Amino acid sequence: MADNGGASEGQLQGLNEEIMQRLENLINARLGRLEQRLQAWERLEVKKQVVRDPKKEEDLK
Repeated sequence: MADNGGASEGQLQGLNEEIMQRLENLINARLGRLEQRLQAWERLEVKKQVVRDPKKEEDLK
């Protein structure tokens, strides 16, 4: 068995769960920021299309 520095299996399991929870929180926070950036980028693209579309419609007539 590996040397666990005197920690019991229960203590190690608790630490592992805490680490996993913190990693999940970090991942979710990062994902949230990426989703916000994507939504902002999509809004910008829609604005660009709205500005361009009237000119395209005139060209088609």
